[in-house]
Amino acid sequence: MKGGYRCSIKKINNDNGFVFPFVYFLSTVLIFLLLSALNSLDNQRVLVDLREEQIKLETLFISSYFDFRRTLPSLHIKNGTSEINFTYEDGNVKILYTPISDELIKGQFIYNTLEDSRESITLNFAKK
Repeated sequence: MKGGYRCSIKKINNDNGFVFPFVYFLSTVLIFLLLSALNSLDNQRVLVDLREEQIKLETLFISSYFDFRRTLPSLHIKNGTSEINFTYEDGNVKILYTPISDELIKGQFIYNTLEDSRESITLNFAKK
């Protein structure tokens, strides 16, 4: 084996039109990456807003739960559904409570944030 392997690559002498497709492809990829990043940031913003709203709803529920438990002994419970309202910094809570038996009360918590998110939950409480 005298000469070994030789690779002969011809030099491109006529490179007219070679730069434009390369630049066009590169700019298309960069624009695609930019738009994908912007879309991802927008999705993250929406998720953060939803999470903040969920935290506000949970805070409203916890605050109203403890306030209702605190006022439960002083409530005049009668047959039928009664209502009590609590207002907080993040929204308001309406509690509909109904006696189930001599020892149990059913309370339905309906809470709304200032951004008009609404959620409800029903719990049973002892009258003590």
